[in-house]
Order: sequence, then structure tokens, then C-alpha cells
Amino acid sequence: MLFVATILLASCDTDVDTPQISSPDNFIAPVIGQCSDVIVNADNSKDETVIFTWTSADFGLPTQTLYSVYLVSGDASALLGTSNTTSFSISKGDLNGVAINSLGIVANTTENVEAYVTARMSGTGNYEPIQSNLSNSFKVTTYAAPLSTLYAVGFFNDWKEGSAVELWETSGGTNVFEGLINFIADGTS
Repeated sequence: MLFVATILLASCDTDVDTPQISSPDNFIAPVIGQCSDVIVNADNSKDETVIFTWTSADFGLPTQTLYSVYLVSGDASALLGTSNTTSFSISKGDLNGVAINSLGIVANTTENVEAYVTARMSGTGNYEPIQSNLSNSFKVTTYAAPLSTLYAVGFFNDWKEGSAVELWETSGGTNVFEGLINFIADGTS
């Protein structure tokens, strides 16, 4: 009986097919869709969104893909965000901040920009992302958002809201704040 069991186990085919990733030369990059002009103003910056869409990348086998969406103006390029699907949505206010701060577009002006998408196989660090085509050129009209303030409390002011430290937004709509906080309480460290 033991002899028969050994023969049966030895005769089983235990080879498992392992998926093979295609050569990077055979990867098919996503294709970004056409983009419409974007006008950002005080009335729509918080309520309206811009949606970018593209076709799926093909790595030769089913895989989870991480897409990154970029905006380009001249020599400047900035990451708008990432998605695991074939679309990405961003508020007009956030797009305004990226255009002004990262691309150097002056507030209250209109500039031509382009967008592109990169695709990376999730879980594989051995392959560089593949890049889509550049979208059609489209116009982005920025606006100078009003400056916001932010208040910080902490151990440095005994957690008292009435003596909160005021931080100022560097430029309207950027969500980048500056200020000075003395983290040394009562001259002790």
C-alpha cells in the first residue's frame, strides 16, 4: 500500500504555470482623451471638477495598474493625482493651485497646457511606468483666490484657542501656509 501511494505521488504532475510578464517593448501605453478648456473663478473653484479620462494600459496579463495624471506647461510638469481606474477627477480650485504654484502660471491669466498619464504595474518595482500621449493643448484660465488663514494651537501656547498662532497662505488658493511658531515654551527646551 505504501509502495502504491509513493508511485501515485511521484507520477503526479506538480508543475505550476507561472504567469510571464511581456517584454516592456510589448506594453501598450494608455491614451489620454481630449481635454476641454478650463476656466477657474470664485464661483466654480470649490463646486466644479475637471475629469481626465484615458484608455487602459496593457501589460500583457491582468494586473492592477496605478495611473498618475500630470499637467504640463512649457518645461514645467506637475502631478495632479493618481487613480486605479481610467479616470481622475480634480476640483477646479485644486487645479488652479497646481497651475499657479507648480507650473508657474500667473494668476488671472490664460495659458495653454497639456496633460498626460503614466501607468505602472502595482507590486512590481522592476518596470518603469509607461507614458501616454500628450493630450490636445487646452487653455486653463487661473484666478487669484483670496488668501486664507489657518490657526495653530499646541503645547507652545498651552492649547489655548484664544492665543492660537496665525499662519498665512502664501498665495490665494494654494493651501500652502507660512508662519512662525516658537516651539520652546517659557524659554526652556
